[in-house]
Amino acid sequence: MSFILQVSFSGLCLYVTDAANGRVGILMPDCRLKTAIDEHEDGTIGQPHVGYLRFDLANLDSRFRDPGGEDTENEGVHQFDMEDLEFVVTGAAAAIPLDKIGVPEFEKIAPDPAAAGKSIAVPIDDLFKPQPPKTLLMRTLLSDGDLAGLVSESWLFPNLLNPGKPPYEKPFAPVVKWTRRVDSVTLRLKKFDGTRTIEFSLAPPKDSGENAVVHVKVANLCATNPLEWDNLGFRAVDEDDEDFKWLYRLVKPGSDTWKKVLQRHRFPIPMVPPDRATGVEDCLERRSEAPPPDPLRGPPPGR
Repeated sequence: MSFILQVSFSGLCLYVTDAANGRVGILMPDCRLKTAIDEHEDGTIGQPHVGYLRFDLANLDSRFRDPGGEDTENEGVHQFDMEDLEFVVTGAAAAIPLDKIGVPEFEKIAPDPAAAGKSIAVPIDDLFKPQPPKTLLMRTLLSDGDLAGLVSESWLFPNLLNPGKPPYEKPFAPVVKWTRRVDSVTLRLKKFDGTRTIEFSLAPPKDSGENAVVHVKVANLCATNPLEWDNLGFRAVDEDDEDFKWLYRLVKPGSDTWKKVLQRHRFPIPMVPPDRATGVEDCLERRSEAPPPDPLRGPPPGR
């Protein structure tokens, strides 16, 4: 029997759209405490984050099922460590839309004055090669289904990299959900260097019905309560999002360096507009329109 797979992405993620094939690559920068260099290119220091995968153990083994239906104690957690995450699925689904992600776009933050609709910030080299740069913590590729952001409060990006134009301001999504109906799903975690592969399948309990939902969370959040356990309190961003700077480690300004482009200024980050006092979710994601390189253009996983 088919069921609904719903994967929520939040925190520091870069969305790289592959319009030619209707797919999206999602990349996490390595922001862990043991990261060798925690100083950003604008001279500020980055705060540590944790990238992880989280799921309900009842979808792995029915013995963990909570009769009340709301059990957050029985959960499986995997911390990412330089890995590919593959969702190997069966079952037909419509092509994934690319216009509903709802996260900030580099084309608006740092537009290319010589090419309309493009950005000076492009993904760094080899992000989709078998051995990617050490700044990459995790990557995954989504195809088919529905990918949509949950739009929240407005944020404002200063026009440092877009002089003479108004600041980039609009509501952005702190959480992006991928939803599709599947007959089966297996999660495969593969180290970039090939030293380890982990696989496990998730499914709803047998008596759940055809509208049963298997939830998975993929996040890269601040190292204080990164799992967002209720008893530790919900963390809301109520000030300018300095953590956003980690995402600049996955893009480069053409052939220049960020230090040269910034000219002693600091990276543009999401700022709280003057008419808003509080935020909602920790760490915004980012979108790049640059299509993924050729290694990403093979058959989608699970086909």
